[in-house]
Amino acid sequence: MKFKNNYSIEVFANTAKQEADMIWYFIENIEFLQKYNYQLSFPQNELIPILIERSKNDDLNKKDFEKLSKLISEKIYNKNDYSAGINNIKKVLPEIEGIFSKFEEFHSKWNFKIFKEYKLFLTLYGSGGSYEPDKGEITILTTKTGEFKRGINPIGTIIHEFVHIGIEERIIQKYNIQQIIKERIVDKFVSANFNDILPDYFIQNFGDTTIDKYLEDKNCWNNLPYFIEKYVEDLDKITG
Repeated sequence: MKFKNNYSIEVFANTAKQEADMIWYFIENIEFLQKYNYQLSFPQNELIPILIERSKNDDLNKKDFEKLSKLISEKIYNKNDYSAGINNIKKVLPEIEGIFSKFEEFHSKWNFKIFKEYKLFLTLYGSGGSYEPDKGEITILTTKTGEFKRGINPIGTIIHEFVHIGIEERIIQKYNIQQIIKERIVDKFVSANFNDILPDYFIQNFGDTTIDKYLEDKNCWNNLPYFIEKYVEDLDKITG
């Protein structure tokens, strides 16, 4: 979809290869993801728990991936399964046009990263969403009936993943922010800056709240790097 401000979001269904790659990623990283209580969706097939167990035993190999890829491409993947999700995404995209002016504001103040063209891929597997910060691409979990992790309306997840892209290089990588702090920053960012679009935005319950006091200043979003740097400095003093 092309917006009046020359930004665009293209929507795609994942290919069978993309789905196999994504499922493999989540299987490979299953212990990390379970540690942070990520809720994951996998294909209903007897091979999956076998691969998960092999991953936990650090015993995955190339043949395992080949088995998974064959399973997805030959028995599970059906492009029509993504149609309802694509239709529901396209229905709500006009509602988020206003986010880009806010993105531009933060870009001018502290180099929040923005793309003129974003790509949105739908998957049936994994967690609620993921992002590619160097490509302007996000992937969102849907169902065959077109529902999303936050319900029938995917706007919250879309904006959440775009914010991840925006702060990844300037904030997360620069200050080496841990996963649970990163998620908290993004959730607080979305809640504070897009309340008009998302008045009932759900903040995840596994983020680390120790960052919250640094995000309560009314000017924090206009100079986010300063407040994150202050948090890191204070944390270093405590941990030595």
